Amino acid sequence: MEKETCGASRLGPACCLCQAGNLRERLLAVEAREAHVIKAELHAVLDQLISLDRICDHVSQTDVCANVVLLCRLVPPDQQHLLIKVAQLIGRLFGRLQMTADNESFLCTVPFLVKSIREGQSWMHFDLVQALATLLFNNGHRCEKLLVDLMEVLNGLFLEQSKQSADWDIKRQALLCMAHLCTSSQRGLCIPEPQWKSCLGHFFDTLNTNRPLTIDEVVYCLTIQAALRGVQALLCSLKSFPSTQLVDLMVILKRFMFYGLPGSLQHVVDSHRPAASPVSSSDIDHPGSAAACMGKKRSQHAKAEAPRMGVGLQRPGKPILRLHGSESCLQPAWRVQSSSESDVSDSETTSLHRLRLEQSRLRQASLTTLLTSIKAVERRELYSHWLSFVPEMPDSQSPSLCSIILKDSSSKERLRCLQPNTSMAASVKSMKSYWGFGASKVSTVLSCRPLVCKNYNISQARALALQVLAALLESSQGLLLMAEEGGGQPRAFTALSESMGRRLREIHRSLLLAMLAETSPHALVQTLKCLATLASNAPYKRLHPGLPGSVWRKVWPFTHHQDVNVRVAALTLLGTLLVAQPPLPELQILLLQAPCPGWATNGRSSGESTPAEMERFDGFEGVSPSGPLHLQPITPGEGECKGIAGQDSSTSWLIKYCRNLILEKGTEMNGASRGCNKEPLPVRLEALQLLYHLTKGYLEVIHPSLAELVDIACACIECAEPALQLHGTKLLEGIGSALSKEFKSKEGPCAHNTAQQVLWFWNSVLDGPLIRALQSEQLPALQTGACEVLATVPPEIFEDFPDNKQIYCMTLLLGLSAADNLLVQSEAVRALGFYMLFPCLQKDSHFVVDAAEAILKSITQEAFVVRMNACWALGNLADALACSRECPEGGILSELPDSLIHKLIAASLNAVADKNKVKSNAVRAMGSLLYTLLPKHINNEAFSQLIEDSLRMLTTVITGNAAMKVRWNACYAYGSVFKNTAFLSGALGWRKEAMSALTSVIKCCKNFKVRIKASLALSSAPDRRWFGSADELSGSWRAVLTAMEQSREVVNFVEYRYSVTLQENLCQTLLHFLTLLRPEDLPTLLPELSPTTCFLKEHLSEVLKQPDGEGMLVLQESLQKAGQHINSLVFNQPLCIAKAVQQLAATLETVHIKHQTNLLSLNWMGND
Repeated sequence: MEKETCGASRLGPACCLCQAGNLRERLLAVEAREAHVIKAELHAVLDQLISLDRICDHVSQTDVCANVVLLCRLVPPDQQHLLIKVAQLIGRLFGRLQMTADNESFLCTVPFLVKSIREGQSWMHFDLVQALATLLFNNGHRCEKLLVDLMEVLNGLFLEQSKQSADWDIKRQALLCMAHLCTSSQRGLCIPEPQWKSCLGHFFDTLNTNRPLTIDEVVYCLTIQAALRGVQALLCSLKSFPSTQLVDLMVILKRFMFYGLPGSLQHVVDSHRPAASPVSSSDIDHPGSAAACMGKKRSQHAKAEAPRMGVGLQRPGKPILRLHGSESCLQPAWRVQSSSESDVSDSETTSLHRLRLEQSRLRQASLTTLLTSIKAVERRELYSHWLSFVPEMPDSQSPSLCSIILKDSSSKERLRCLQPNTSMAASVKSMKSYWGFGASKVSTVLSCRPLVCKNYNISQARALALQVLAALLESSQGLLLMAEEGGGQPRAFTALSESMGRRLREIHRSLLLAMLAETSPHALVQTLKCLATLASNAPYKRLHPGLPGSVWRKVWPFTHHQDVNVRVAALTLLGTLLVAQPPLPELQILLLQAPCPGWATNGRSSGESTPAEMERFDGFEGVSPSGPLHLQPITPGEGECKGIAGQDSSTSWLIKYCRNLILEKGTEMNGASRGCNKEPLPVRLEALQLLYHLTKGYLEVIHPSLAELVDIACACIECAEPALQLHGTKLLEGIGSALSKEFKSKEGPCAHNTAQQVLWFWNSVLDGPLIRALQSEQLPALQTGACEVLATVPPEIFEDFPDNKQIYCMTLLLGLSAADNLLVQSEAVRALGFYMLFPCLQKDSHFVVDAAEAILKSITQEAFVVRMNACWALGNLADALACSRECPEGGILSELPDSLIHKLIAASLNAVADKNKVKSNAVRAMGSLLYTLLPKHINNEAFSQLIEDSLRMLTTVITGNAAMKVRWNACYAYGSVFKNTAFLSGALGWRKEAMSALTSVIKCCKNFKVRIKASLALSSAPDRRWFGSADELSGSWRAVLTAMEQSREVVNFVEYRYSVTLQENLCQTLLHFLTLLRPEDLPTLLPELSPTTCFLKEHLSEVLKQPDGEGMLVLQESLQKAGQHINSLVFNQPLCIAKAVQQLAATLETVHIKHQTNLLSLNWMGND
């Protein structure tokens, strides 16, 4: 609202009528006069008020609303012209002048307008409904008491306008009223289900109606926009959009997405159902036809009122970008359009330009509604509509989102786009997704330039199409994973996977074409971001080779663009390609290939060259953009993997390029003259992230350049910019993780030098600025990153550290675990959890006690992230103590105080009541801690109640509704408890409940992993006393047989992959039961022996056919041991029992002999 100080020279006497002391007295004086005087005076007052262009700043909205209420009361209901003027005043005050209606005025004016519509003549409806739509804007939640009357009037208007001679202007305003009613507030959707379903029906009826020849096409476009606005409001408000109408909505949106688009076919549908049959554009009115240019007087009025009434598309919250072309010979259709077209104002251009503008806005409204539906509707419901919006072939006749990206050239608007100023806080906030505080695959594009205003011509429809395509790709990850490209041989049918593969290739082609034709920096950023989303979701391993390399080569010139945002977006896209798993061989060849001049240098970063010029320096001439790469990689020579500085000749050109971006040009890596680079901060940060992504899978590239990468990271940590320091520690963490992973696998290009290289890396890091980073209390985020780096040390390398460095690492982590900053404390405790698994530290009782105290202190913190990491570290500590128990003489358990063991068990018991991420590790820790208990602990009265509470808690978790991971950890914990035979000397009141819980889960649980862990728990009990009497053992035996019978009944397909493992573990459990049998158990178990024989004969033979592994070896040993034990039970048994036992023994022997025979046959065939 525009307000100014009252002044007669500028506003005249009309402004003073808004003052409470003038206008209100005048209206009250009018009320006491005769009827004809009232009429004349009200006409004069209303004419003066309607002519106002602004309101004085000292006039309160309360006074204005009070005067509006008084006017509604003064105007007689039979004075139609006065009613129209009041409606126009309401629309002007609450629309153009943006006044806000208070509750009293709203509850007075809405019934006034509703009554006037109900009782007034048809020629009055437009102004009245238009005022009502203005008043309802952002006020739909205040209409709960007025909803019945409102819907009655609006439904009556639609019934009246259903005739052939309907007034579409009135229909449009009524649709806007319904759209405002369907808009949700903070409390949610306020309109009841019958009412919003009625509104949705009117929206769809309008969208399914073809344009009558007597209706101006501009009015038709505005009406469709209003209907789409209502559908969009319901999509945002409803928790679940009606699936029966989702198909109709998608067909409608595809129809209007291309409405008026040059070269596209127009879809015409009947009046009730959408259809997909296209009609040639020659069959409908063209923009230049007489019907299109013909309009009524009211349509001109609507044109003037549309901007202030919000008839058009509601603009998104962020500036939308327009795409421009370049000098490329492959130009999209919009590149050859005239650049003289612009948006029109009320006094500008012709009706043809107005028509083109409204057609463009209609396409924008359709794309916005589609974007809203993608975010609001469940992903699986969108999968069936995915193919209709994405092209399959370049010459496809069906229009798609790529058609808009390449062809739309309308709606050019001048926008003042602001380049944000990135301070240190803004930089750190934008890096949250990179540091793990937010879920995102694509790095955030930063900008550190000061606030600058620039004007750009943009196409909103193209920008929206890019946003829709990116959202569609992001929400279809599961569907895209099945995409693949066939061998090209003709088939009788095309598989869905091959169709998806062709569509992904076509999306790549279209986006690359649009990118190469662009010159607008903001449009390039939008296109590159969409390409990054595509690259992060495309399964390149299943597509023909050459596609990622083609994207890399075409994007690379934009890393030298003069605009900072374009360069950052290009680097982000390259990093997305490097993140793809498994690593892409063609990218590795590109990175190891010796480039042409200009690739590895930063000489073009000034932006003096255009992308078209830089493509000539691609360095990959002769390589087909769509074909596979045939490049000879540089093979690292001997000694290049030793990580010694000075081997710059073997450094990858990409690392050299990133080094020139990050560090000052000409700076010696090991010199003391490291200064600030003139490159903008976002470019330097993105280059660091690119190097971090390089460490995730391209070890052959980083091995020869390890010393240089360490120097780059250390230089960033030593600089004064906090953002660079954070990214420097992140780069060290990536290098450490990659080297540790390769060291553990004992594989890789330099496996024979890995140990020496990893040790050199850690000596360099610990002798560098990392220790100072751990001690920088002023930068908690830097301390957090340094803790993450220390957590990547391999245990074998840590043993080779000098004593002073070992003590330094342990002391720093123990000290930071008590830091005031919660994130630092969380990461320090997490690093301690890794260190608890080091064999050399498990023997150090002093470190174990100190780490346990730190974990116990952190597990009680209020911050969830601290409790989660502390509980995970507690689980690792418990596992370490469990390993120590298996050592001779009990390891360090004898050196730990009993009070500490008691505190650890109590802490795990208390943590079970926390959230699932804490509870799962608490249950894991509880099982390992109970396994470590010695007889002195079990027989101690201080432990007895705690042990019983812990075991009953495990039973409750197994039979409860906890997360599946928590339940299978509880089953695994019971397996650890059964292994500790010291419990058999104590009270076993909890045993029956535990066995009942395990046997119940093994039969009924829908999750097969829970069943597998329950079966392992039963097979872990080494003593017959765990199963109680023969009757109790018989019950457990029957439960296993039932589970064996149901193991093939897979209800959920996700569980199918675990069915074989479940059968293997159930067979192992049955064989374990056989080894525990005693002669006195046989009479009770006689009914179970015959089914056991059948099941083992059938299932055991199939399980043994699986590939050999550790599980198969254990199963073979159990089979042989069970057969021997069963043969020993035959003696001194009744005939019926002896016969059943002999039959079971014979079956086991037959299965064993058959399996041995198969193994011999396979070995003989392999040797042959």
